Formats: sequence, C-alpha cells, structure tokens
Amino acid sequence: MSDTSDTTAKAKSPKGSQPIPNSVPNSTNAEMRLIHALAGKLGKLVEWKKITLRDGRTGWVLFFDAAKWEVATNGATNELTPR
Repeated sequence: MSDTSDTTAKAKSPKGSQPIPNSVPNSTNAEMRLIHALAGKLGKLVEWKKITLRDGRTGWVLFFDAAKWEVATNGATNELTPR
C-alpha cells in the first residue's frame, strides 16, 4: 500500500496575486538585474543611452560601441567580442 494521497491540491484563485497596474512582474525584475549585472561587468565597454524614437517614445539601450567591439565569425555563428 502506498503512503501517498489520492487527492490533488486545488489551484489558488489568481485574484489575490494579480499584479497592480504599471508594475513589472518579478521575472522581468530578475532579468533586468541580470542585464544591469552584465553591464557592470563589461564596464567601459558598454554605455547606457537614453533614446527617443521617431514616434516620440523614449527608452534606454545598452550601447555596444563599434569602436570597442567586433563581430568574430566562428563557423556558423557570429559573436560580438571586445577588440
């Protein structure tokens, strides 16, 4: 005889865990921390730049200056590598 139960847990109602408007889900926060950590590790090889698109939206980009980077072809893939 098995010690496991035949019952399954009921799913919790999502109402209590809905994100508030304009909030960023936790997984996105973790991804952003990862990008910031990457930028910190790369140091002066990258820069954060604020941009404005033609449609008026503004945002941030992690800028890889072509003077500091090159594309190295490695077989079937291309890799961005520091000069």
